[in-house]
Amino acid sequence: MRALLIDDETRSRQNLRTLLNDYCFDVEVVGEAANGKEAITEIKKQQPDFIFLDVQMPEMNGIDLAGLLSETHKIPVIFVTAYENYVIEAIKTQAFYYLLKPVKISELQDAVTRVKKHLEEAKSSNAPSTASANTKIKLPWQNGFKVVDMAAITCVEADNSYTKFHFNNGETALFSKSIGELEKILEGGSFCRIHNTYLINLDFLDEFSNQDGGSILMKDGKRYPVSRRRLSEFKQRAKMEF
Repeated sequence: MRALLIDDETRSRQNLRTLLNDYCFDVEVVGEAANGKEAITEIKKQQPDFIFLDVQMPEMNGIDLAGLLSETHKIPVIFVTAYENYVIEAIKTQAFYYLLKPVKISELQDAVTRVKKHLEEAKSSNAPSTASANTKIKLPWQNGFKVVDMAAITCVEADNSYTKFHFNNGETALFSKSIGELEKILEGGSFCRIHNTYLINLDFLDEFSNQDGGSILMKDGKRYPVSRRRLSEFKQRAKMEF
């Protein structure tokens, strides 16, 4: 199992790496990060199976980072901290385990065993952790249905009770589902609702501008507004994707 260590203290990361090497032989440490920004970069780069995460870190604390990951990557989190007063907040992020420093070997092994069991069950049941793992969806189409490749969708645009799909080959298609229904189907992964009218695929985002209240430019050259109500969520999601 591939693990990433996230802690602003170098000694803490070294100690945890040593314990994992000596007592958890199923775990391979594939990288380290000292803050939330580095963690996001390393998660995208290394694609770990799970992470060990400190709570108190500069810029973005571990609780906030775990909450963000629970909405996007759905990656198992084991908290490792010197403070026990964050347990309730950690539980709310659906963390797998809460280890107190100095880490006890038996508790570390128990935490790793729980994550391993979860990953094996997910793999055996073929139940992906995020919507992005599902590459195709079926949508009502004329007298039947049409299979749509999610990775090819650049934007979903509300059109009364219908939605217009924009694809990366320049084509469009109209489907008889509301944008609210499609948001639930596409939620997670790289899709983000930026406006009552627009749901975009962040994989095709080219740039963002704060002018005129906020707007984004897609790689196909199309520009869409970002509503004030959805601006904060968009910025959080965009930081995770890039």
